[in-house]
Amino acid sequence: MHAHYTIYTARMELIRPFERLGKGDAGIAGGKGASLGEMTQAGIPVPPGFVVLAGAFEKFLEEADLNQELDAILDKVNREEIHSVDSASEKIQALIKSAKMPEDIAKEILSNFEKLDAEFVAVRSSATAEDGATAAWAGQLDTFLNTTEDNVLENVQKCWASLFTPRAIFYRFEKGMHGQNISVAVVVQKMVQSEVSGIAFSVHPVTEDYNQMIIEAGFGLGEAIVSGQVTPDSYVIEKVPRRIIDKNITHQNRALVRAGSSKSEHTHIPKYVGMSGEGNVWRQLSEEEGSKPALTDEQVLELAELVLKIEKHYGFPCDIEWAFEAGTFYITQSRPITTLSSKSPENALIVKESDYEFMFEAQDTTTLLQDIVAEHYMPGNSVFLVQNGTVRRYVSKETLKGMGAVGLKRSPKETRAAMAKLTKTVKDGEAKIEKMLQREVGLKDVKQAVDLFKEICSQYAYFDPNYWNGTYEKSFTDDHAKKNIQLLQEYKNEIRKTIGDFFYGDGSMIMLLDKLGGQMHALKADMEWYTQKELIGLFSGELLSAEKLSQRRKLYVLHKDSSSKMHLYEQSEAADFIANFLKNSQ
Repeated sequence: MHAHYTIYTARMELIRPFERLGKGDAGIAGGKGASLGEMTQAGIPVPPGFVVLAGAFEKFLEEADLNQELDAILDKVNREEIHSVDSASEKIQALIKSAKMPEDIAKEILSNFEKLDAEFVAVRSSATAEDGATAAWAGQLDTFLNTTEDNVLENVQKCWASLFTPRAIFYRFEKGMHGQNISVAVVVQKMVQSEVSGIAFSVHPVTEDYNQMIIEAGFGLGEAIVSGQVTPDSYVIEKVPRRIIDKNITHQNRALVRAGSSKSEHTHIPKYVGMSGEGNVWRQLSEEEGSKPALTDEQVLELAELVLKIEKHYGFPCDIEWAFEAGTFYITQSRPITTLSSKSPENALIVKESDYEFMFEAQDTTTLLQDIVAEHYMPGNSVFLVQNGTVRRYVSKETLKGMGAVGLKRSPKETRAAMAKLTKTVKDGEAKIEKMLQREVGLKDVKQAVDLFKEICSQYAYFDPNYWNGTYEKSFTDDHAKKNIQLLQEYKNEIRKTIGDFFYGDGSMIMLLDKLGGQMHALKADMEWYTQKELIGLFSGELLSAEKLSQRRKLYVLHKDSSSKMHLYEQSEAADFIANFLKNSQ
């Protein structure tokens, strides 16, 4: 038996350390594994690790006799019928997770784990079709942080199975990749217990200005930022001359850390399960901790040099994930920015001097949320430019002046009462939706849920810092206004969490949309990309096509005109609107 495995191992390479991988090895190590190897060889500070090569996964499928069974299940998938995607995913993942890992693969993984001399590792999927010119698999597959020797084999097998999540199967069909040989490698990398972490784009992904980069930073493990669970600080850095030209420091009220670490011993926050696995917990940050910038300006510029070094090495714009521990920056991932247009317009999606003023930028945004926010929360003369899941909000300067007084004219007593009212509205809303989830969701339920979120938005506007931002605080210098500003600062993060728990992650609103998608035989993840009106239209059989939703994810504009009438522009209409908007803004 041992001789058999020795012969097989000699014939087929199963594992390779980062030091022996480069950018040309994406076919065996996936985009992620090849990139980590390339950066290691280029002298970029990358935590050490190894890749369980795609061949190991293929060997596993062959020895478990799963290939024909998987092909048969996939051949029955109709991407227009979401239940067939869900069913195929459930069957395939169960087969992969329950099959026995070949002993030679298990032995090599454990042997290489020992060589890392690490108590904890990150285990990440790395598809061999990842990050190509037409397919960006980033975010489709699974990651498990703070994995130990005891569960590393199990998590490698889970990464293999994640090649067949509903989202990944749908992505495969949407990109016309069904029938192609897509495999998956698994990166096993020494875990950085980051004090601060984040992402960086070596070219501004929204404006497409090649002389600007963006760095986003938050406390704790980076998965919280990547998955949208935490709103990070953000910095815009000009490359020539090298300087920070814009920064937005947010208050962070929690950080994702390893369970059982000294930083999490006193937390009562429940374990966060998901992309991060079960080994991590949320740690509540004090007011003082959460108010500090995650990075100093000097550290931002130090990281900027590292980002530029990576971009220069590759010769193309990069999307980078980084971590900071004990005074050192580490790069945990780098891939091409796949959302840039082939030609970089000089003034894309940015207004520098105009009648409008930039208010807000956020990632991982969807149409339904922005549609409700625009109509029921923002004043007239507002523009939302949404590109590849990033929204930039603009509002006319005249309108913004009027907004500046909203949160400052109330008394502290009124502010406390408003906070209590908002908390009660959300709590009552969660109870109502819980009842809806016990039955088939009807038209009346959807209308009620949307109306509920409208009400939450209108109440949230009372607390939003955009309504009393620094530009206009100076106009309110009396003690009454100062006390109220302090109160709003204290409540800000509690309010954001209250609303976030309702609309993001496993929040009540998302669970309702998921159920609605299942009932309508639509992809559950698509429900968030419908407008309010389109959700109602579902009950008349008006299902949006996968192609339309795919285009919407790339670019659309929401415009609330001076008479507060809403307009949605997509594809060529969106491009025309943006061109005129920019032209009239110069």
